[in-house]
Parts: sequence; structure tokens; C-alpha cells
Amino acid sequence: MKVFLLPIIVHNLYKVFRNNNPIAFIYLNIMTSRKRPSNSTSLQRSNITKLIDRLQMVENTIQFAVAEIGDIKKELLLLQDGSTTCDGVSETALTGAKRSCYNFSRENEFVVVYTDGACENNGRANAKAGIGVWFGHNHPLNISCPVKGRPTNNTAEIQACIHAIKTAHANGIRKLKIKTDSEFVINSMTKWILKWRTNNWKVAGGGDVKNKEDFVILDKEIKLLDQVVWEHVDGHVGIEGNEAADRLAKAGANLYKP
Repeated sequence: MKVFLLPIIVHNLYKVFRNNNPIAFIYLNIMTSRKRPSNSTSLQRSNITKLIDRLQMVENTIQFAVAEIGDIKKELLLLQDGSTTCDGVSETALTGAKRSCYNFSRENEFVVVYTDGACENNGRANAKAGIGVWFGHNHPLNISCPVKGRPTNNTAEIQACIHAIKTAHANGIRKLKIKTDSEFVINSMTKWILKWRTNNWKVAGGGDVKNKEDFVILDKEIKLLDQVVWEHVDGHVGIEGNEAADRLAKAGANLYKP
């Protein structure tokens, strides 16, 4: 064997066998031996090559199985939280229902909903984002779906609120309390939006408000209800509704396609 092939062999063996596999060392000893190979050595080499091929096939099968397990877990998350898709919500909205046949969690006269947005690789070219809307455990109106448009964390947070309000209106809910861990959304809708409306959705520098299109839709949807109350909750501290909405949002992000 020519010497210039040895680095390639060693590198490939290292890639395939990272856990000190004895087959790798046997094969390496045979391939790098200075002795003239005998017939038995050639047979060994052939058998080991076949074993390596079989092992690589098994590794490929395992990689496929791991990916499949991940997909199954995502589907289970959706089913366990009783979620629907954004398209399903649109169908519900088209019915124009005046009274809901579903049970909801309430605080005083307000129906309670948790919303969340998730974005993987936020700000990067390969970003993907999704929304989560949670009305309750196994509730049929829970939502998990990818965002529409630019996949950012703020886009996801805003669109989650839009879908929550649309769903509430479609099911005859007049007063809604939205619980979110997004201070950005709450500040936007309780403080900054008044000036945005006055300035035709422009900021002080003259440019458009970031996420203008989504905020215009959210502002319009809110007017369909009698009252929307915003409540900030801390994220990732074990609050059931927030954790559930977060799971739905992450599952929705995994469905995002550019």
C-alpha cells in the first residue's frame, strides 16, 4: 500500500469508529503493516471491510430511526395538547359562530388563553418560527403552526396573539385575557400603539414600525371583541399554560418552510 493513502485510511477509521472499536484497530494494524500481506491477511482484510460496510449500514439505520423518533415526538406533542393547525382555525372562523360549545378557563368574566412564539436560529438565514395558543389541556382550540412571513421571535409572538383573538371571536367569546411572556407585545399593545396609529405606523425616524403588517392585523382583530386584557407571565418557570404554549410554538416552528 502506498504511504500517501495512510492518512486517508486513518482519518476514515477515526470518523467511523469514535469509541475505540477493536475492529478499527485490527483493520488499522493490517492496513499499515510493513510485512508483505499473506493470503490469510488478505482474507482478514476482506472480512473486516465487509464488517465495516455492515456497521455503516447499521449506523445509517440508527440515524434514520433517531430522526423518525424525533418526528413522532413532535406529532405526540400536538396530539397531547389537543392542538389544531392555523388552517383549522381559519375554517372555524369562517363559520361565524356566535356561541361556543367549548369549555374555557375563566378569570371573572374573561376567558383565559396563553400564547407564545418560538424561533430557532432567530436572525439567521435558516431561521424557522412557530406559534402556540393554549386554551387548556387537550382543548380542541389549541393551536400549533408555523408563522407566515418573516420567521422571527417577535413575528411569532404577535401572530400567536392574532390567532388567539381570531379563535375567540369565532367562538363567541367577547372578553379575553391573553397571558404571554412577551413584554415586547404587551408594551406594543398597551403603550406604543397609540403613537403608532397617530403617526400612520411610522417611528420617529420616519421608517415603518417593525412588524407593521402583523401589528395592523392585531389591532384590527382586537376591535372585534368587547375587551382584551393583557397579562405578563414569566417564561419557563413552570407555569402550565406558558409551558404548554411554548411546546406548541416549538412544534409549529418545526413545520416552518421558507
